[in-house]
Amino acid sequence: MNPYVSAYKKNSAVRQTRIRRDRFSAAITLVFLALTVSFFLVYKRTLGQQLVYQVQQMHSIHDDLITENSVLLAQKQAYLSRERITAYARERLGLDFPAAERIRWVKLEAAADQGSSGAASP
Repeated sequence: MNPYVSAYKKNSAVRQTRIRRDRFSAAITLVFLALTVSFFLVYKRTLGQQLVYQVQQMHSIHDDLITENSVLLAQKQAYLSRERITAYARERLGLDFPAAERIRWVKLEAAADQGSSGAASP
């Protein structure tokens, strides 16, 4: 046998082995890349679902707070009503509207030389 043919066949076999090894390495790299991308996409979707869930919870809390604010504003208006303040003053503080004969008129005079308080005369 010719030594050149034998070397060519051996070189050809080595080349075929390298080609197969390169293709296998490329296939493994593609599989690894596909797995990495799929894990990333699954993580992204899971994170997105968690964020959507949190946004829904925040909207629910926001709606509850708006409702509570409306109730509290209505209670505030009820507490600040003139009738409630008058009733509170009568019940708790013992205050009442005076009778006409108990009302006295007081004349205030501006006296700059007497200080900051005005003089009252009956």
